[in-house]
Formats: sequence, C-alpha cells, structure tokens
Amino acid sequence: MRQIEKADFGKESDVKLLYKKAKEIESQIVNVDYDGNAANMNRLFEVTEKLNAGKMPEIRVIKLPKCKVAISGEPDPEWSNIENFSRWWGEYDKKRHSPQLAYSSIDFLYAERGGLVWCILVEDDAASEDCGGYDVVDFEGGLYAVHTSIDGDMESQGLVIKKIMQWIETTGFELDQSRSGRHHMGHMINPSPEIKKGLGYHQYEMFIPIRLKEEKYI
Repeated sequence: MRQIEKADFGKESDVKLLYKKAKEIESQIVNVDYDGNAANMNRLFEVTEKLNAGKMPEIRVIKLPKCKVAISGEPDPEWSNIENFSRWWGEYDKKRHSPQLAYSSIDFLYAERGGLVWCILVEDDAASEDCGGYDVVDFEGGLYAVHTSIDGDMESQGLVIKKIMQWIETTGFELDQSRSGRHHMGHMINPSPEIKKGLGYHQYEMFIPIRLKEEKYI
C-alpha cells in the first residue's frame, strides 16, 4: 500500500514494480502452509498473518552484559585453533561446579580479518592459566539485533544478515560501527539432537551490534 501511494503510474518502472509486488503476494497466498482446514476464511486469516509479519517482529533486541571471555586466538581461516579450543572447552566444561541452564549458548563465533574467532564466557575471576593458556579478555557487551538462521548454511545466514540490516533502518537504532570487528557474531542455539531431528538442522543465532541513533540521546 505504501508503494502504491508513492507510485507514479506514468512511469513504466513504477508500474513494473507494482506488478512484481502483486505477483509476490499472489505467490505467498498460493504457498501458505495450513494444517488441513481448507475453509477459505481460515486460509485468508493465515495469509493475512504472513503478510502482516512486520507487526509481529521476528527480530529481537537484547542487551548482553560486560563479562570475561576466553578466546581461541588469532583469526583462524583453517579452523585448527578453533578445534583445539573446542577440545579444551569440553574438558573445562566438565569441571564446572554448576551446569549451565541449557536454554541458550554461552559462546560466540565471529569473523575478523579474514578468519574466525571463538569466545566462551568464563568466570569473572578466571585467568589464562585456568583456561588452558588461552587469553581471557573483557567482552564489552551492548545492544544486539538477533535473528535465527541455519547452522552451516551461508545462504541462510547471509539472508538473515540482510534482513537485520534492512530492519535496523526502520527503527530508532543504527549499526554500531565501534564494534565493527564483531559483526555477524553468532552461536548454535541449544544444539540438541532432538531439535535437529525435528527441524533437520541446528539453529544458528545471528547477533548484529546496534546502538540508539544519536538523535535518541538528545
């Protein structure tokens, strides 16, 4: 409707755009999944819910606290550092006195300078010698826009990142360039075999650093 209001019907490009959008909506209506109830009204409700998805945001905004993390080392394009780090983490995790609530992961993977870095939350008083010799650093925390994608599927993750970036433009937030080294941070959500069996994949949560737009501070 917004595009129709702005359209100039004297321009061929605008007419083509409206036709394209109409075909997309038609495709959505045809491909809506439903649970066997073929009633036209119920089907219309389901279509409406899909088209009104913008009113029911899928993207979450969360605030991660400042904390201590152990990091796998220099950016690693070959995964060798990360594999060693994973083995250390497995042993370290067994020694923890209280198991973590298995609702969300306490680790993050992020791209930096052409490689990957893995970091894992550790106790505030943890030192390098407590963490297999790996460096323990301060994690700055902050606001993040979060959405779920498919683990190991770069196309899915790319689409999610694009969707988050587009969504940010419609809000009072902006990309936090001061944390540009940790864009596209993510982790697997509760990598349970039952969940993977039901979905066919592990869920991978994407985190994009954001902050309030400057005018919001005034």
